[in-house]
Amino acid sequence: MKYLVLSDVHGNLPALEAVLAEALPSVGSVLCLGDTVGYGPEPSACVSRLRGLPERGWPFACVAGNHDAAATGLLPTDWFNSVARFAIGFTRKMLSSDEAAWLASLPLTLDLPGGAFATHGSPLEPLTGYLFGGFETLAALEDLERKGKRLCFVGHTHVPAHFTKESGQDGLRTPAGTRWRPGKGPGIVNPGGVGFPRSRLEREDPAYYPAEYAVWDDDSMEVEFRECRYDRRPLEERLRELYDSAE
Repeated sequence: MKYLVLSDVHGNLPALEAVLAEALPSVGSVLCLGDTVGYGPEPSACVSRLRGLPERGWPFACVAGNHDAAATGLLPTDWFNSVARFAIGFTRKMLSSDEAAWLASLPLTLDLPGGAFATHGSPLEPLTGYLFGGFETLAALEDLERKGKRLCFVGHTHVPAHFTKESGQDGLRTPAGTRWRPGKGPGIVNPGGVGFPRSRLEREDPAYYPAEYAVWDDDSMEVEFRECRYDRRPLEERLRELYDSAE
């Protein structure tokens, strides 16, 4: 089966809709790696859209991200910078009690077919660990090897990447269109960020930003890195309104 693998939607509904419109026709299931909310102005709509996927024929699984946990009181906000804390504040007000309960119920990790595994940050620190290809990534890969896992999906950095013991940082900032699969040892894949990617914004048209994601085939274990474009201007205007109203 092919999976749409996405992460870090962060309340950005136009970006989420762009990814779903492009990817859903070619996949059979959807995997979200956390941070459905935070930063963006439409957390409720993003939660509702993802939760409704099974009703439209796409099985859906999701792990908790650090912003999800903070929005539901499971992670202290003093861990975050001032912009993220402000976003967590308006996110809490916008979520219904049912949506907040759903976010709070999300698991930290998921086992997937073929010896694959999913979490938000790192296998060693599911909510808050960052993997950038250094010693922390090597430790995570060694942990996966001990557990007999072949492939791990993570988010959190908002940068598309793939790592093995041999590759080190060579797989950081993996370009869209790349097709990759793990070798003899375990591999780690980050599909990048849907809502607020941090990989290549310096060269993007300010009106049309990328929304990054991946498609994974659990038979061949191949991962294809992808991105689509959407008009970001309405999102920016809504964010300006939220910040102006707080001044």
